[in-house]
Amino acid sequence: NYTERHFYEKEWQKLVDNEEFVEKILKEIQNVCKNNGIERFETPQRIKIVTESWTPETGLVTDALKLKRKAIEQKYKDDIEDLYQDKKQTKKQTSTQNKNVFLYNSI
Repeated sequence: NYTERHFYEKEWQKLVDNEEFVEKILKEIQNVCKNNGIERFETPQRIKIVTESWTPETGLVTDALKLKRKAIEQKYKDDIEDLYQDKKQTKKQTSTQNKNVFLYNSI
């Protein structure tokens, strides 16, 4: 398993709290965007990895596994605000210049 070989963590929560791991995932996302013609302003600059599975039982997706965007926005409202707030403080950019992404752990 890639994560066990490179990050020596078997527990998902410890792994997502590892800044090196999160940075590696972000760089991979950015490389995929760059290699597929995604504009820089469309490319994620910050991410938050969550450990909760998004299932119909958690109310974050439908039975057809379509995202329930309003439910996700409500549940992760503070995290989303933190991502934009951190970026404004560190880079002094507006939230519309770069998008953020949530990744999730599926079982």
